[in-house]
Amino acid sequence: MTESEIISQKNQELPVKGPAPAGSPAAAGAAEVFAQAQALARGIEALRQAQAEAAGLRLPAFSLLQTTAQAGPGGMTVSEAAARLKVRPQALPGVAGELEQAGLLSRRVDMADARARRLSATPAGLERLARAGALQERVLAAILAQVPHPSVAKLVLSRLEESVRLALPPEPEPEPGGGRESSPA
Repeated sequence: MTESEIISQKNQELPVKGPAPAGSPAAAGAAEVFAQAQALARGIEALRQAQAEAAGLRLPAFSLLQTTAQAGPGGMTVSEAAARLKVRPQALPGVAGELEQAGLLSRRVDMADARARRLSATPAGLERLARAGALQERVLAAILAQVPHPSVAKLVLSRLEESVRLALPPEPEPEPGGGRESSPA
């Protein structure tokens, strides 16, 4: 059984309790956990900003370039990138144009749907992202040094993520027409 399967099984075995009474030790503990999660989120945002600066990019451009690079050589459509970045597809053409002008991103017509544009990181874009990789490597080394059982931390973080997801209102349904981008991005 893989580590992710064990974590998934543990997540299913853990009981889900109702809300703790306000002012109780459990509620205070939950508030402390939430405060730590917020501090972690701020730290991750600071890391992403530092990575963007190391790559010589603004954060939106770094995020788009990193997202397309993670998709591999085939890249992804503007709609797919927007969904992963949790932005509207109309927000990406300017950022994509900035990256394309710098030779870090390529845009081409999607062979499966001529209305869509496919984005791919170029070799120069991948090299630029590698500049930011050293910061992430330092964070990973610190995690290994500080966290004696990464699988336990992963379990706790996945439960926190699930708790936040369940507390949020549901995401709106996709727009009719599949949310395909019609503007050249």
